[in-house]
Amino acid sequence: MELFRQLKCLVPIDMNLRLEELLKLTRVGCCSLLIVTFLVFSLQMAKAQMADHVTCHAHHELTEKERSDLSRRFRAWRVSGRRLDTVSSEPRYVPVVFHVLSESAPTLSAFNTAVAQLNDAFANQGTFASASGIDTKIRFCLAQTAPDGGRTSGVNHVPSAYGAHDIDLETDQVFRRTYWDTDRYLNIYLVNVINGESAATYSGRTWWQRFGVGGYATSWGIAVTSLSPGLLAHECGHYFGLLHTFEGLDCKNDDCEVDGDMVCDTPPDRSVFEPCGDNSCLSDTLSNFSNGFFMEDTLDMSTNIMDYSPCPTDFTLGQAERMHFTLDQSYPSLASLGAE
Repeated sequence: MELFRQLKCLVPIDMNLRLEELLKLTRVGCCSLLIVTFLVFSLQMAKAQMADHVTCHAHHELTEKERSDLSRRFRAWRVSGRRLDTVSSEPRYVPVVFHVLSESAPTLSAFNTAVAQLNDAFANQGTFASASGIDTKIRFCLAQTAPDGGRTSGVNHVPSAYGAHDIDLETDQVFRRTYWDTDRYLNIYLVNVINGESAATYSGRTWWQRFGVGGYATSWGIAVTSLSPGLLAHECGHYFGLLHTFEGLDCKNDDCEVDGDMVCDTPPDRSVFEPCGDNSCLSDTLSNFSNGFFMEDTLDMSTNIMDYSPCPTDFTLGQAERMHFTLDQSYPSLASLGAE
């Protein structure tokens, strides 16, 4: 499960590149096409309310064997009776601690609002209410008990030079210095700036431009540059085992529990930043009609929180089950029935 937990998500923040400069990136190595894609998106979506993310080496690419093994464990988990019942299942609560690494910290009210909005995203309610979404039965609450048994507000203000850090060089220093037991807490690091070498452009032998990232997830927790509910929900999705809906950037659908994002009720999708209502794949009805979910070809799931479209609002039942599976397999003592 460690492979599924080592996920990163990056977002470019430089909005000044011309299209000609972006096109030069097609000569910059193995990940150039995806880099061009997300830079174009940064120009188009700079004013979007939700912070979206992308990188060309966002996480370890699962091999076919790793995908098959993970799928086998997931099927065994479902057979064991752990399938999610969105009607009768009680929500599982995850204690959250925010580690604020900047010199100044938002008010406690801002963190309470962020958690409430994150719960809306996972409960399919409020501004995240969607006819295509479901209640994931996962909730979040600010931790009330510190590791030493004392009381806490759930906000740990620890000013650090790593409030601005390099994702490729300093991730371990950011998390290892202040993290609380990952078996008991979801650690969320609020930082000012995250620089990513993976999103760098080069010209000649001396010119070098790097791009900031909005957030990423690792086995230690998640790091974010804002309390945006869309950003938090997306990164929490990664932390709990979800891949992007466009994972692999192809339409392969030989086995919907193995290919793509490994979730059968999200259709095959190879468009990263296309507008809402796009249909990038015609393979939805393969894999036994995606195990019965798509009897005919359908549009890409643009409203999904794990996509990068401008209209993300929801999770699917299949994604919710994947997250509960990851909770059981990787964080068995993290969530509980009822808030702390």
